Order: sequence, then C-alpha cells, then structure tokens
Amino acid sequence: MDPITHTVFGAAAAHGIMHNKLGRGAILFGGAGGLLLDVDVFWGFLADPALPWEHHRHFTHALAFIPIGGLLAAAPLLLIFKRFRPHAFSAWLAATIGCATHGINDTFTSFGTYLFWPFRNERVSWDVISIIDPLFTVPLIVGVVIALIVAKAWPTRIAFAISLMYVGLGFVQNQRVLHTQQQLADLRGHDIVRGRAMPSFGNIVVWRSLYEDSHGNLHADAVRPGLLGPTLIRTGETRRQIMREDLPLDAVAGERILEVFEGFDAFTDGYVAYVHGDEHALGDMRYSMDTHGFQPMWGLQLTPTNGTDPVHWTSFARDNGDTRREALVDLWQDLTDPDEQWREIDAIKDEIASRPDG
Repeated sequence: MDPITHTVFGAAAAHGIMHNKLGRGAILFGGAGGLLLDVDVFWGFLADPALPWEHHRHFTHALAFIPIGGLLAAAPLLLIFKRFRPHAFSAWLAATIGCATHGINDTFTSFGTYLFWPFRNERVSWDVISIIDPLFTVPLIVGVVIALIVAKAWPTRIAFAISLMYVGLGFVQNQRVLHTQQQLADLRGHDIVRGRAMPSFGNIVVWRSLYEDSHGNLHADAVRPGLLGPTLIRTGETRRQIMREDLPLDAVAGERILEVFEGFDAFTDGYVAYVHGDEHALGDMRYSMDTHGFQPMWGLQLTPTNGTDPVHWTSFARDNGDTRREALVDLWQDLTDPDEQWREIDAIKDEIASRPDG
C-alpha cells in the first residue's frame, strides 16, 4: 500500500478505538504508527542491487514487531507534544494499533509481507485489493478529515467499516475469479498446480487470473467477476515458467546469476518467465501491463558477458512508456465498456468444443 493509505488506515483505526483517551491525538499517533513500518525502504542500500525489494515488507511488517513499532512511533511524538505525556500508555497503544494495521493492510495486496516472521519466513498475500486503490483509501481520508473537524469518533469508525467492507468484497471477488480459473483450466484439460487471482491496478472489477499447469506452463486470463450480471472472461496468453536449469549461464557469470535468480524466484513466488522470448530478460509475471498477457512491470536483465555485474534489476514499465499508456487505456475500457473480446464461460466452452481437437 502507498504511504497515504497506511497513514489514514492507521489513524482511522486508532482514533475509532482511542478517541475517548486521546481525542484528535489518536489520529496523530495512529497515523504515525501506520506510516512508520515503511521505514525499511531507507535501508534498501543494504539489499543486493539486483534485488532492491528483498528487505521491503520484511521483519518491520511482522506481527511480532507491532509493539516495538508502536514504541518507536510514539516516543518522538511524546517528546515533541508534552501534553500527551500524562497519557503515554494510551499514546503508545494508539501508535501500536496503527502499526498493527500496516502489515495486515499489506497482506491484502498481491505483493505480500512477512507477517509471521520469525516463525515463518515467507510472504503472505491474500490478493484481495490492489496496491493502490482509491475506493479503499478515499473513505478513510474523508473520515479522518471529518473527525478532525467535528472532534468525534463516528467519522473514523464509519470510514474504517466501509474500507473493511470493501476488503470483504475483494475476498468475494477473489474467490469468484478462482472459481472461473478452475473452469477455464477444466475446459483446457489442465491440472492446476498453483494459481493466483489478483486485482488489476486500482480496482476490484478486472482481475488477473494466473495459474501454472502440470507441464510448467503459466496461463494468464483477465476476468470480470459479475456482482449482479454474468462473469466475463478475456482469454489470454501462455508462457513457459523458467527454472534455474533454463538460465543462460557461462563459467564466469553463472554463480552470480544463479544467486540472484534464487532470490528473484522466491520474491515472485515462482512466477518467472522470459520477457517476449528474450532469454536475457526475466519478468515477474504476477504483474503485467496487460491483465491477460505477459508484459511484466519489472524483472531481471541478464548480461553474462558484461565485465561488471552480469545481472541487474530493471523496470520494464519505465522503459516502455508507450506500452504503459496503452495498457492504462485498455484497462479503462475494460472497466467501463468491455469489448467483444470479453465473453462468458459458455461461449468459450462452445469455441473449444468446435475446434478439431476439442
């Protein structure tokens, strides 16, 4: 989630609970707690340059770190604002509530977080809302602003409840997409080894269905799970999942490339494939500029014969501005007025049945 969302989510939760103890101050301490945990971005310089996000959403986002985070967020504010010192415990509690929202908030997204570190060293992702989603964030902003004006707890409580209901809807949509994913796999004769259903950028209307079949192929489709109407599907592309034995290696750079690939493979949850067939470009296929395809946002560029580092992190979205703009236009159309490429499952079933090998 973005810093604004973390701040207002933590502020709303803390104010809704601690208003009677701290008044508007609960917004201050809760917002600080909600924001603090992203301090891990400042020690990105400690990470491998080819894996800049390996420390982000790590131990600072774990449940075990919450009380420590609350203390770190509250202490500077208590030094600055003396009037809260008689209520130091309540201030720490409000900041701790804000911290508690942060890691959980990030698990709502597809990026994931080390929620149960140090007991489990793996990312937890619930895939129910986008990393940035205005419909989740705006009610929180409105609730916090109104609460600051009227000095009452009801605006933040209502805003927090609305956002949680939106998350609940995301869980429902996620399950609908996974059901559709299974239907598509059955029609294609695939056994799903693992699959994800992830909301596209900024919404829970259009989703990316991504699964691996028993032959190591990745399949991407776009799905619009209907609330009142039918579920629509835009069938997509297939890519071969890349394993370490598929990498282009040489005697000099091989060890370094394998080292980085292991970290990248863990970061992407194993959803790695070549970008446009280029064996020197590996993409994180969880995120694509086109929901039904394989145009990754970021990944690794391999240069085994380079005299410096043979592998480095790259942003394919940044390097392909025209493609990015086209993808946003396509997403807007998919959200507002899906074209004839979107079909119901029965139409896809009939199409497959009509093929000579169907």
